Amino acid sequence: LGAVPEEQASELEESDATKKDFDVVKETKENVNFSTLKVAELREECKKHGIDSCGTKQVLVNRLMNVSMKGMDLGTVLEEQTSESDNNNATKEVDAVKQTNDTIDFGTLKVMELREECKKRGFDSSGTKQVLVNRLSEESKKGINLCTVLEEQSQVSLEYNAMEVDVNAGKEANESIDFSSLKVAQLREECKKRDIDSSGTKQVLVNRLRAISKRSINHDVMIEEQPCVSEVCNAAKETNAAIDFSTMKVVELRAECKKRGIDAGGNKKVLIERLKECVA
Repeated sequence: LGAVPEEQASELEESDATKKDFDVVKETKENVNFSTLKVAELREECKKHGIDSCGTKQVLVNRLMNVSMKGMDLGTVLEEQTSESDNNNATKEVDAVKQTNDTIDFGTLKVMELREECKKRGFDSSGTKQVLVNRLSEESKKGINLCTVLEEQSQVSLEYNAMEVDVNAGKEANESIDFSSLKVAQLREECKKRDIDSSGTKQVLVNRLRAISKRSINHDVMIEEQPCVSEVCNAAKETNAAIDFSTMKVVELRAECKKRGIDAGGNKKVLIERLKECVA
C-alpha cells in the first residue's frame, strides 16, 4: 500500500501518545493496593492525586479507591479511542487504494502514459497499447481484491479489540477492589452494581462478591484462550502447504478430494491438479 501519507503523521503521533497515557493509568491502578499502605503513605498518595489527605486510614483508603475507579474508566475510554484511531487509519489506506483503482480508465491513456503507470507499479512496461491496458487492468483487479481482504481484516480487528477491552475492564475491576476493606454500605452498593443479593452480614457480602469476582476472572481467561480468526486461517494455510499430493496414492487423493467436497473422479494426475487448485 506504500508509505503512510504525510497528513496522517500527526494522527499516528497522537495515537502513540494516547497509548502511553493509557499505560501510565493502567500501571498506577494495578500496582497499588491501598489497604496495605500506612497512614503516612496514604496521605502522600492523596497529595499525588490532588485530593483531600485528612481523615482516618479507612477514609483515606476509600477516597483513593474511588479515584482509582475513575482512573479505570479513563483507561477504558483511552483504549477505545486508540482502537478507533487504528481502525480509522487502516480504513483510510483501503480507501486510498480503492480510489486509485476506481479513478483510472486505462483505455483512455496514451502508450507513454500506460508505460509510466506500469513503471510506477514495478512490472513490465513493454508491449502494444492493448497489452499494456490488459496488464494494468488485471493489476487493478488484484488491488481491489486486496482492499476487500483489508476491509475484512479491519472488521475482525475491530471486533477483537472490543472484546479485549471488555476483558481487561472486567479484570481490572476485580483485581483493584479489596472487598474486606469496604464498609457494609459500600459492600451492599457493590452487590447492587452486579445485580446480586445485597442482604446479610459484612462477611456474607464479602464472600458473595469474591465468588462473583472469581467467576468473572475465569470467564475472562476462557475468552483470552479462544484463537483469533487470523491464527485459524494461518493454521489452515500451513496444513495445505505441507501436503505433497504427488507422493499420495490414488485412493488417498480421492479421499482428500471428498474431504474438500470436490470431484473425486479421474486419474492420479487429474486428481493432483484438482487438489492443488483447491488449496491454492
